[in-house]
Amino acid sequence: FLKRRLSDFFAIDFLTTDWYEKYFPPEWKRQIPFTIEDLCSAVKDGTIKDNWPDSLKSYVSRVHALGLDRNVKADYSLHENKLEKDIMIGMNVKKVKETAQLSKLIHDICSNNNITHILDLGCGQGYLSTVLAFQFKYSVIGWDADPHQTSGATQRAKRIANLLSLHGHQIADG
Repeated sequence: FLKRRLSDFFAIDFLTTDWYEKYFPPEWKRQIPFTIEDLCSAVKDGTIKDNWPDSLKSYVSRVHALGLDRNVKADYSLHENKLEKDIMIGMNVKKVKETAQLSKLIHDICSNNNITHILDLGCGQGYLSTVLAFQFKYSVIGWDADPHQTSGATQRAKRIANLLSLHGHQIADG
């Protein structure tokens, strides 16, 4: 489990396979009988117990450090990426923070590798897609298996484009 990349897993595998038995390191299961709910709680809270193996302690502390604070203040100027107010339509403060950080990371990768087109798989309501398209000017295709999500994303993108146009921004066709 720890040696495989997250991209190697399919969400359906977690629902149809006993991944706890299949992927958890044996030393974790031998020494500590706990459930996935216990592990999720430990990661969320950053709780580490003395009797845990070093590999589990390391895993919990590393994963806990990756989480974003859910009680963030309304600071939209994160990591030199101030989101346009019009692009933030429908986003709560946490979503703004996540999208600001992730869009900056994607922008850095794209600009360093001359990438101009992005495919956002599982785009949901298109929060990240719209930031990448309207703020960073990438050609973005958002895809989601749920037609309700893609319909919402399309309507949201149209509304953002209209607002940006009203406020004097040049909007590319498409």
